[in-house]
Amino acid sequence: MSGKDLSSKRYMEMPEHFADAFNYYLYKGRQVISGSDLEEKDPEEFISFGDPKKNSIYQKYRDILRGCIIRQDKKTTYVLLGVENQSDLHYAIPVKNLLYDSLNYAEQVRRTGEKHRKDKDRLTSGEFLSGFTKEDRIIPVITLVIYWDDDEWDAPRRLSDMYAETDTEVSRYLMDYEVNLITPREITDFDRFSTELGDVLEVIKKNNAGIPITEMLLEKGEDWTMSRLGVEVINDFTKANLSLEEEKGDEVKMGRAFELLVEQGIEQGIDKGVDKHAIELICKKLKKGKDVATIADEIEESEEYVSNICKIAEEYAPEYDVDKILEKLWEQKKAGIMKTAIA
Repeated sequence: MSGKDLSSKRYMEMPEHFADAFNYYLYKGRQVISGSDLEEKDPEEFISFGDPKKNSIYQKYRDILRGCIIRQDKKTTYVLLGVENQSDLHYAIPVKNLLYDSLNYAEQVRRTGEKHRKDKDRLTSGEFLSGFTKEDRIIPVITLVIYWDDDEWDAPRRLSDMYAETDTEVSRYLMDYEVNLITPREITDFDRFSTELGDVLEVIKKNNAGIPITEMLLEKGEDWTMSRLGVEVINDFTKANLSLEEEKGDEVKMGRAFELLVEQGIEQGIDKGVDKHAIELICKKLKKGKDVATIADEIEESEEYVSNICKIAEEYAPEYDVDKILEKLWEQKKAGIMKTAIA
């Protein structure tokens, strides 16, 4: 299992995030399912077939499966909820999910028949053949795919998308299966999430779209925090590389995480001493009335770099305060690194 798959699985195994995803998808954010309503289930989906003595089994493993009690409108419903985390596009996802669900339903039927035999229930010939009576029921299964990357989901969304071209007289009799999908790029209502899951998905969307996360920092305020695991998921699915080095507990202060990222970028990519030396040379040549092209040629720097410093220096002419010019230049570079790091 890759790092991306592992971090997203660990993140969605947390009951509050699991419940939040289904509340968003099924109920548009209404708090119907809570973490306490969830019961952990074995993610193995299998069916026994053939000779029982030979123990012939076909098995597949989901990412996460939970039993869930849903209480709504004075009714109580028990369903099985599954989450499949996708770090990459899956062009056969309808078949993959349909197989999971079908195996679960088949196993429910098998166990029901096994119980009838164990209890020595009287069955009609049809009931004995199927192992299922007219009164028996299976528990519904809903599988939700979370595609964490912000690439456009261009994989099939339903089984019929995978069919070869079929005559309309035939196709109307074909059964279909639709994929339940959450993907950051398509979300516009992040406020309908009740946990930080919404923040994680929003950062992934904005970061990969080149939208400055500084807007989010301002909106959330200086007290905005996120779990360490949430930040790990962001780092896995973006190029943000948010710093966790100063965080000792599970709670990460997002403002500080971005500040550390900028500071690290400056340390790794910018030599302050080189900038100061360049400013000193440029200021001396400005005092002699030389133009940008001449200065750039003489100090062997790009015209863009020299021009930028000259524009800053205009504010401090004719004395040219080197330290203040350097300070302003670094403010620009810091902003640029922030933009690059979170874009």
